[in-house]
Amino acid sequence: MKGVKRVMTDKEIVVFWRHLDIPNDPVFWGMVRDFNNINPDLHVEMVEVPWNREHEMLVEAAESGNPPDCSDVPEYWLGEFVAKDMLEPLDPFIADWAAAEDFVDGYWGEMGGAPDSPHFVVGGGRGVDILYYRTDIFDSLGLTPPTTLDEFLDAALALTHAPERYGFGMRGSRVGHRFWGDLTRAHGLQFNDDEGNITLNTPEAIEANQWFIDLYSRHRVTPPSAITDSFGEHVEQIATGKIAMVAHTIHLQAILREELGDKIGAVPMPSGPGGSWTTFYPQNHAIYKGASNKEGAWRFISWLAEAPQVERWCKNPRRPMLPNVKSLMNDPFYRSDPIFEVSINSLPNRGADPWLHPGFGEFVESAWPTTMQRALRGDVSSQEMMESLQAHFDAALTATTSL
Repeated sequence: MKGVKRVMTDKEIVVFWRHLDIPNDPVFWGMVRDFNNINPDLHVEMVEVPWNREHEMLVEAAESGNPPDCSDVPEYWLGEFVAKDMLEPLDPFIADWAAAEDFVDGYWGEMGGAPDSPHFVVGGGRGVDILYYRTDIFDSLGLTPPTTLDEFLDAALALTHAPERYGFGMRGSRVGHRFWGDLTRAHGLQFNDDEGNITLNTPEAIEANQWFIDLYSRHRVTPPSAITDSFGEHVEQIATGKIAMVAHTIHLQAILREELGDKIGAVPMPSGPGGSWTTFYPQNHAIYKGASNKEGAWRFISWLAEAPQVERWCKNPRRPMLPNVKSLMNDPFYRSDPIFEVSINSLPNRGADPWLHPGFGEFVESAWPTTMQRALRGDVSSQEMMESLQAHFDAALTATTSL
């Protein structure tokens, strides 16, 4: 599907594309219906797109000159989409939007990059990565949840009883870069320097990456399938006890509570020589430069980002998140479960990947999973992997600056 198909109606149409982690999610679809009901002059035509094709579909639609009016834009596509001139700057809309003042301190800086750079996304809800663990398995072995990388490795080794059980669920597929980043940054990897230059081929980065590879190839504390495992495999593995630890955000809490009750716990991501790090995960929506109805699109995505809708989205019983608006941060709901407490307490350690780098989208979609899978198979060394990733970012920057 290249581009959008618009339904004829007497209302103004806003075409909105979005993937949903829960297919046909009644909470999100309910918000779309409510918006349409309270806006008689406007109709949001939502298309639920498959996650594994969304990036490709959005790029193809924009390049064909027929994009949706708005969509979700995961943070790691932002730099690529900006470099391709796909997104509309939102600053003129934000300047007249009263709800902009309700966002938590630092939000606009985290989402905007450099102080004078435009803002291209706005959203409701956020998360940070935390380490989930099977409390019953830990208790049966007399283990305590790890707080450092050394303790993490010791626990993973003690928990592994192959092939029945492995200590840690590794994700070698797309988006696995997030959890790789949590652990390798704690080990000492610095993704970029203070000037924003990518620094993945330093000795410290190569050593940290080798530590991560060793979890699979040397210590064998991850399932053999880790090379291609993704979200669905991890949920099944930790629910069945195939793995005892896995990293993810707060929205895994509801699924695992339903499956395991009090047999699931969480702690902050382990610290190491590089300190404590957890990847920041915001929810984002954007308007396309080629949109047919930018004003209508802004009315919709700004409405989604206001406190009543943020509350509904963050309290989704199947996919909770933390709010990114000040008026909701003291809600007792977000202290109602120890896993929420761990997430909130991890916020000070949050960090952002270099989302606005033009090469970051393809890094997530292809460069990282391809090279990581090769490294896990032993086809390339840690140094070769990191030099390849460095070359990817350098080439992307060169291509952008030469336009």
